[in-house]
Amino acid sequence: PPPEAPEKDPLEAVAGDVLGGRWQVRRRLGTGSTSRAFLVRDLEAEERKMRPLAVLKVALSDSRGEILAHEAEVMGRLRADSRVIRLVEPEPLKIADRTVLVLEYVGDEREETGEGEESGTPRTRRREETVARQLRESGRLQIDQLEAYGDYLFGAVDFLEGESVWHRDIKPDNIAIRIRPNRTRELVLIDFSLAGYPAKDYEAGTEGYLDPFIGTLTRTAYDSHAERYAVAVTLHQMASGELPKWGDGSVLPRMTDPKQHPYPTIAKDAFEPAVRDGLVSFFEKALHRDAARRFPELKPMRDAWKKIFLDASQTVPSSHRSRHPESAEHPSAVTGQATIADAEPLTAEQQREQLAAEVTRDTHLSAAGLTPAAEAFLYGLDVTTVGELLDYSRRKLLNAPGLGAKTRSEVQRRQREWGDRLRESPVSPLTPRGRAEAKEELAQLSGTESVLLGALASGENAGGLSGSALRAVSLDTLATIFVPELNNNRSNHNKVETVRLLLRLPNAQGDLPDIGVWPKQKDVADALGLSAGRIPQLLKEERKRWKKHPAVQALRAEIMDLLSGLGRVASAAEIADALAVRRGTQLAEREQRRALALAAVRAVVEVEQLEPEEAEFQHQPNRKATEEALGAGLLALDVREDDAPDTPTAPGLLDYATRLGKTADRLARLETLPTATTVLSELGSLTPPPGSVEWDERRLVELAAAASLNAAATPRLEIYPRDLSLVRALRLTQAGLVRLIPNVPEARQPGVTSEDVHERVRARFPELVLPDSRGGLTHELPTAGPLTKALRDAGFDLTLSTREDTKTLRYLPTRMDSASSYLTTGAWRQATDVGAVTRYADDPALAAAVRAKERLAASARRDGYRVLTVHHHRPEEATRALSAAPVGAQAVSVTALFLEAMHALAPEGSKPTWETLLKADVAEPGSRGAMKFAEYARTAWGTVEPQIRTLLAPDAGTGPVLLTEAAAFARYDAMGVLDRLAEAARQGGRGLWLLVPQSDPAREPKLGQVAVAYQAGLGEWIELPDSWVKDASTSKAAVTDGTEGDAK
Repeated sequence: PPPEAPEKDPLEAVAGDVLGGRWQVRRRLGTGSTSRAFLVRDLEAEERKMRPLAVLKVALSDSRGEILAHEAEVMGRLRADSRVIRLVEPEPLKIADRTVLVLEYVGDEREETGEGEESGTPRTRRREETVARQLRESGRLQIDQLEAYGDYLFGAVDFLEGESVWHRDIKPDNIAIRIRPNRTRELVLIDFSLAGYPAKDYEAGTEGYLDPFIGTLTRTAYDSHAERYAVAVTLHQMASGELPKWGDGSVLPRMTDPKQHPYPTIAKDAFEPAVRDGLVSFFEKALHRDAARRFPELKPMRDAWKKIFLDASQTVPSSHRSRHPESAEHPSAVTGQATIADAEPLTAEQQREQLAAEVTRDTHLSAAGLTPAAEAFLYGLDVTTVGELLDYSRRKLLNAPGLGAKTRSEVQRRQREWGDRLRESPVSPLTPRGRAEAKEELAQLSGTESVLLGALASGENAGGLSGSALRAVSLDTLATIFVPELNNNRSNHNKVETVRLLLRLPNAQGDLPDIGVWPKQKDVADALGLSAGRIPQLLKEERKRWKKHPAVQALRAEIMDLLSGLGRVASAAEIADALAVRRGTQLAEREQRRALALAAVRAVVEVEQLEPEEAEFQHQPNRKATEEALGAGLLALDVREDDAPDTPTAPGLLDYATRLGKTADRLARLETLPTATTVLSELGSLTPPPGSVEWDERRLVELAAAASLNAAATPRLEIYPRDLSLVRALRLTQAGLVRLIPNVPEARQPGVTSEDVHERVRARFPELVLPDSRGGLTHELPTAGPLTKALRDAGFDLTLSTREDTKTLRYLPTRMDSASSYLTTGAWRQATDVGAVTRYADDPALAAAVRAKERLAASARRDGYRVLTVHHHRPEEATRALSAAPVGAQAVSVTALFLEAMHALAPEGSKPTWETLLKADVAEPGSRGAMKFAEYARTAWGTVEPQIRTLLAPDAGTGPVLLTEAAAFARYDAMGVLDRLAEAARQGGRGLWLLVPQSDPAREPKLGQVAVAYQAGLGEWIELPDSWVKDASTSKAAVTDGTEGDAK
């Protein structure tokens, strides 16, 4: 046989070469003083169960090979740590007589097959990076990245100190950036070729990073001071992009004048202003020429580094104006009484929140309440005002380099909050601006998927998004998907308008089509002047397009899930309202919000009817209903292959619902409001369809109302007509009752406001509609004169007047001396409340605290459900205050219950192990691990839910049950569990309260990114302002101190 060809010299390898029969070269990474590095693929990785990519370091000569062997020996002694590079092969290899080290690869170059690419074609995400490369390409680090990188570097050096190893060549070139699976960054120390060198060889290292004052009489060998000097120089370079400089650079550092140059010239002008002073002080100490004047150990040096950023975060932001202007007539100056602000100064964060609440589009970012890190980052993007930030692309912001998670979250939150307040209210998603924002939303979702999951999604048509991301697409964006964009030549005008009218979406001016809530095709044809046969032709192509669209497919699956959860039959309005809560929309008006949600339901119904024989649910309109929302009709799931044999059919369910609706209409027409007993008796007498119908009493009544023409249900399960007269509603709810506070002058009596009256009516009759000026119906209740007249017609002789201290309008009895017939007493109030109201009536913070206190006190004595929003820094204080008297809530950690249930599913010694479950928790959505974890989570919730239900029993305790640490509901897809628990609480027993910490307690409650459902008409949302938390905590502490004093 012919002799084998000599193996190729690894130093000359090119892409595609296979070295040592195992390592396939992808490219050369670079050449140093001792070796040349290549990125390679391990062809035996799968069978060895190792990572596919590695780095080969090939010695440049035999003498350099000895250095690599020594490097391998040092690294082999180190314990595994993610901050230090690891060996793939424990011993050096010999390839073609060259010494080769095999190291792990820490870059971010993954191979995946993208859409439109041939299967198996690799797609490069990004090249590997070192800190040096990042500094060369992007300049100095942003503040939060500087803090994080510094902490990683200190951690790596601390680890090496514990291993009794000096790296001896710390510099940005020897610090790699690992991109972790969750897309966050971690620094990794590489190149240990000088580690383990004899300490007497103090000149080994890189000039500029090597301590120039070793080799003197007092320092004759390399020491820990020299290692920390290199760390300090590296941090200086990260903070400024420059090396510190001794003198003018013309002489050696040790030859400079010690008095003139006790430390090098610090590049202070290159530092971020927010941390400049702290960095200068740090480097003057860390780089001092006298090692005795430096940090004595690593820990104090690390602590000083952390303090720089802590001090910056607590810096009081500038407002460019006085925050508390004093005047001679200030109440505290006149009375000598201390206000809350005097007693407890506002923290930096609270001042930032105040500044953020007062911005306009023209406000400079320096006065907008941002943290220094966020401010500096935005300046780097040439964004200097709030308006410029609002106009900046959210997608570009998400992908901006150097932005840490904490700062990204802050900037995005401010952009969202200020946008909600300062942007012009959108009138329709079908405007050019609305369509642009829809594309931006899909692109942002794609970017988020890429950041969180490492999966690059296609923002063009959402085709690359995961199921969870598709379910996050807003109703506004769905509308732009449903309605095709108008061509420049308007050739598709009829198609665009046909779809818009059929779905009843607002036009570019925000006006809804005046053709009914669930338009017929004939109505659309008449509105456009087209023949009735033309509409199906135009719609057929659109229906097919919708059916193929991933976002519509996800929407259909969500509607099917909602139907299943509602007992297989529900009104289209119920489904729409659920979608509005889950998906959200920028439109503010109730009518428009519901229209967008109903359009989403209508589009799915149209898709389902494309091929009726394959339909999995049926739709039945209800166009004769009094209120338009009811006209959208009912949806019912049909029997599917995997359903139980006793599952009722869709026609059977729709027929039963229709009969329930007719009975509800008859009950609503009764002169006396029927009680729950009467309602349940009448509805229960109807024969259900064949099969198993598992509805509780409340669902039975709700469905009857939803299937009716004019009936609605109260929370007490009474049936009433939706067009109930306002006078009768006021009389039934006693909404005109006024509570007078003893010993408070009439001018300062709180009385009852229009909002109070509305809340009382809505709490009993949430679906009440009244005639409007256009001849239609509205959910808006009247104010001022019309409300005053209705109150008097209902028997409440009240007069609207202005409260002296708060300047708010409220009702009081016209004749205070003879008002006992429509007054309630305030005897239940604690005596201290009167003083608080009269003393601090002009203090908005205290007024908010009093309001919260009153609502909590009233709610604590009732059953029902309450959502309590509190600032995310104060949940523990709030929990303690709510658990104490007078509320006496029983705090229950939802997360603790869930984890306990999950632990019970994975006992020690069984499979899967707890570690396996933890890995499955962060698995990619749709993967086998994620689906298995979801099964375990559902089983765990099946244990948690009955545990909480047991606590809601009347005999289980006195105060309400307070659910804390409840983010697990949203994180683990259990909002349905929360909804069922809330519904159980509304039916009697102990109250159920949900504590929701968030950055702004005044915003709609959310657990993470998931909206928390509540009934506004029942007053189920209570905001707990900081003033209430402080007051409650102080009061509790005072009571405790007093008790202890008495005991003594």
